[in-house]
Amino acid sequence: MPSFYVMKEKVCKSMGIVLVMVGFLVFLSPELACGWRNVQTKIYVMTYEEKYARDDNTKKENQNDVKGDALFQEIVNYNQSIYLGGQSGFSDPWGYEQSHVDMDEFENGIFGYIELPSIGQTFELYIGATMENMSKGVAVMGQTSLPVGGENTNCVIAGHRGYNKNKTFFRDIEEIQIGDMIYIRNPWEKLTYKVESIDVVDPCDIDAVRIQEGKDMVTLLTCHPYASHGRFRYLVYCARYEESDDVKAGVPGKEKNVSSDYILASDGAIYPSSKMEIRKETLFRRICAGIILMFVFFIFFKKILNAKWGKSEIKERRGKS
Repeated sequence: MPSFYVMKEKVCKSMGIVLVMVGFLVFLSPELACGWRNVQTKIYVMTYEEKYARDDNTKKENQNDVKGDALFQEIVNYNQSIYLGGQSGFSDPWGYEQSHVDMDEFENGIFGYIELPSIGQTFELYIGATMENMSKGVAVMGQTSLPVGGENTNCVIAGHRGYNKNKTFFRDIEEIQIGDMIYIRNPWEKLTYKVESIDVVDPCDIDAVRIQEGKDMVTLLTCHPYASHGRFRYLVYCARYEESDDVKAGVPGKEKNVSSDYILASDGAIYPSSKMEIRKETLFRRICAGIILMFVFFIFFKKILNAKWGKSEIKERRGKS
């Protein structure tokens, strides 16, 4: 009988340790998964650059090659056609899931990548906002320009906000400020854009993401507020940037947001910021994981001490006998 109770006690302790470790992983797994995703993205970027990067000394020659590239011309023609057609039928930017061009040429359907240095994130860029594409990276919305630049273009790039398969995507988009740079790498070149304005709009406001005449733009689109399942749309408008632009305009530097507590929309409406909510969630996860980890260390430390005390008692008994 005593042996049964000893075995039962050991099993209960083992199950307790397992449950504690599961709890630790539940609270910290999103952070760990995001770290692993960042590693995978860096590997992808290195592979992509090895495949598509061009030597700066031959860039001019390659620009001529680009203009003669059949796929590049197909994309340019597509961008021009939707502009001239007034993006007809453009009624819901989330409703278009089709790809606009043949993606067989691109490995895993990835067109390139987008860098957002101000939030320390790089994402694979897909064409067509299918559920599959949106679960793996960020995607160019249908009936918007494809990301090759050019006059009369607006490439609308959408991403989930919040954890989706343990990926954060555009969760921290509010950290991006006016004046920040973003970079888009396509198979032909790396494009630089500068954040010009930020807005919050109703999901039905399609005009907010249309092409603006004469401009070369990229617009980042996600939900607002955080974890709201799309109550509003958060937009980051970016314009094509050249190093000489600021010199010509006499722009002194990057503009800072007046307050992190609210967002002033273009129509005068005021929306609450999600920054504090996101920070609280991250802090809560880390604190809970830390408490669980400390508890695990306490259990093992106690076990080691008990083992040492047990050995000491045995030695004392042997000495007395």
